[in-house]
Amino acid sequence: MKELSYIFILIILMNCTSKDEDRLLNKPKSLTSSSYVYDETLNDNEYLYDGNKIEFVLSENKDQFIEQSIEIKRKKIKYKVRKINNGDYLNHVGFKGNELELAKKDLDKEQVYYFEFEEIAKKNILKTYFESTEVPIKYLSFEIMKDFYLLTESGDTLKALYANYENSSHIAPYERLLMSFPKVDDSENYKFLYKDNLFGTGLMEFSFPNSLELNTITQHTL
Repeated sequence: MKELSYIFILIILMNCTSKDEDRLLNKPKSLTSSSYVYDETLNDNEYLYDGNKIEFVLSENKDQFIEQSIEIKRKKIKYKVRKINNGDYLNHVGFKGNELELAKKDLDKEQVYYFEFEEIAKKNILKTYFESTEVPIKYLSFEIMKDFYLLTESGDTLKALYANYENSSHIAPYERLLMSFPKVDDSENYKFLYKDNLFGTGLMEFSFPNSLELNTITQHTL
């Protein structure tokens, strides 16, 4: 039943795309067939999982993941999702001591992500693809949140709790969103789904492993 529920949800999501987007879709793979692959040709901080190459950062004592990032390239654009350790994120933005502990409790049922768009040649991506940047900036600021979902192994579809566009005034070579979703149980694999209505490149999937597979990965990379 879980498998049927999962397939049914994906069919609904794909039917919402246009015919042009359908041509570009990578057909979704079953979460139950996800697997970790150790490949010696990868860098020490990379692994393959369900067709995605995941780059990671470990804590200093290598007992937890600070960040896992997945990048997909389409139409000369890099799309990257970065799954951030909540405590490390809060520490980075200035929380310390008791304030840090209280903030971690507030985020206990959430997971923080960065989502980034970058033109491969590091050109200004909005000026490259739009005559005016006013429309895409408005979309990034107020509408894009609806284009993201998490799809869990048990078949749940989770919407973003918020998406904050970090407008860098085009100083950085990318555009970035700070996002939060309901936290997925550590025992479940899940997919981070993005339907690209901004640049029109269709539905893309970023697959994240469960805690058991992460432990396997850590053993190979220590």
